[in-house]
Amino acid sequence: MLIVVYAYQGAITAVLFNGRTRALVSLLTGLGSIVGSIIIGLLTDKLPFKRRNRAVVSCLIVFLLTATVWGAGLGFQVQFNRNNVALGTIFKGEPLPWDLKMSSAAGGPIVLLMACESDEIRCAFGLM
Repeated sequence: MLIVVYAYQGAITAVLFNGRTRALVSLLTGLGSIVGSIIIGLLTDKLPFKRRNRAVVSCLIVFLLTATVWGAGLGFQVQFNRNNVALGTIFKGEPLPWDLKMSSAAGGPIVLLMACESDEIRCAFGLM
């Protein structure tokens, strides 16, 4: 499952972003996995319940976060098709490939890819 998601993210970033923005996205997705793991680790350790209840609440929170991120990803993906989005075309009012300075167009997808990465790491560790 992780290999499919990494291939998907790589294909999306290759189409939408230029070289330096792809480098930023790679950095931020790694950061997203670290931050997501730390947050869910602190959540499972600090909830004021017994161990079983902490596990249930943590799994519910991770499930809801994952469903939200994947739903946002689906909402973003249905706006275009990689077969008809070629370099030099216009998507969301901006020409492709996007640069990191185009915060109006590139900011949302960068945050979405960062959140996807943190969800995948949590799923890989069996917290989902």
